[in-house]
Amino acid sequence: DHPGVAVSYLGMASVLQGQGRHEEALPLFKKCRDISIKMHGEEHSDVATACMGMGNVYKEQGKYEDALGLYKTGLAINIKVHGEEHPDVAMAYNNQANVYQSQGKNELAQE
Repeated sequence: DHPGVAVSYLGMASVLQGQGRHEEALPLFKKCRDISIKMHGEEHSDVATACMGMGNVYKEQGKYEDALGLYKTGLAINIKVHGEEHPDVAMAYNNQANVYQSQGKNELAQE
């Protein structure tokens, strides 16, 4: 395993997701996450990025609770790595709000 391989998986997964090929994208996001954990540990921005990608796939599939769990994991990592003011943290909050809105939980989306 090598960090470059993880980045390649991430790129392929992102392209597949953009094409709506969620079933093909998900295992690549998982491989990216797993390699990143092996190479960097569980609290690294590459792990957060892979979690966010997986969350996006689950959101598109309507698996909102799975998406929220991954978004929350990505958010926690990003806060620890980057601090509250980083754009990746804002994106993670936005992703969570979008899930809550999709579930009709607008009060949670506004928090």
